[in-house]
Amino acid sequence: MLKPMRVQTLITALIFPFALTACATQNVHSPLATAQGKCDQKLNYSIPSTRFDEAAQQIAHATGCFIESDLSKTAVIHTQPVQGQLSPREAIQDAIKGTSLKIIQQDKNRIVIE
Repeated sequence: MLKPMRVQTLITALIFPFALTACATQNVHSPLATAQGKCDQKLNYSIPSTRFDEAAQQIAHATGCFIESDLSKTAVIHTQPVQGQLSPREAIQDAIKGTSLKIIQQDKNRIVIE
């Protein structure tokens, strides 16, 4: 007859490898594990240097990524050209590089510029 402590050890020894297998089979790089939003969808951009309000509208338009900014302060600032296959997040970063604008907050569907 098995003693209670040995039964618990035996059960743990039998279950533990299956628990490890279940954890090891989860792909942390799967779309569910790294949920991407509207600001992460890749598009082809060809935007010349222009005013920030025009660049932001062109970047956000096709994907629905919301780019928030106080346009009374940022609209007339000229941006860098944006070229290539980029996400809206990458495109807006390229556009504001070298300007006084900066990203102050962001999540998967929204970017706030100041």
